[in-house]
Amino acid sequence: MYWYAFGIVATAMIGLFTGFLGLFNLWYTFQNNKRTTYINAVTAERVKWINALRENISTFTGLVFHYAQLGANDPTGEQWVDLFKQTDRLRMLIKLQLNPSGEPDRQIEDLLDAMYSQEAYRGDPVAMQNAANQLVRLGQQLLKQEWEKVKLESKHGDLRDG
Repeated sequence: MYWYAFGIVATAMIGLFTGFLGLFNLWYTFQNNKRTTYINAVTAERVKWINALRENISTFTGLVFHYAQLGANDPTGEQWVDLFKQTDRLRMLIKLQLNPSGEPDRQIEDLLDAMYSQEAYRGDPVAMQNAANQLVRLGQQLLKQEWEKVKLESKHGDLRDG
């Protein structure tokens, strides 16, 4: 009779233990899925940002090359004014996409500002094109750095966790 009681108690203990493990497993799975969803969302948004910044820098530098050539030949034309407006809008958009405390970001922002504030660039198509080439190089460095962050984040999770 003691064996029956012991069997019932043992079965109950095993059932409780299994239930506890099931609850723990459920909690762990929920936490892990939540973290994975967060990492996927952040990584996807960072990739979108990288692509948008790449597109904006590309469009900006293409317009700057055209602007430099046209500005040297027709500095008062309506087409020149339209190009200036387009490049100025893109300049501001690029600046809004940058991190004001990041070093490559600040270099890009400083170059963008210099391209619009210094008279040397305005009348000199070669200087303007050189500045655009420098912007492309700085953009490449920033985009490569951010792409490496995306790869690490997707592999190891939120890099701020340690």
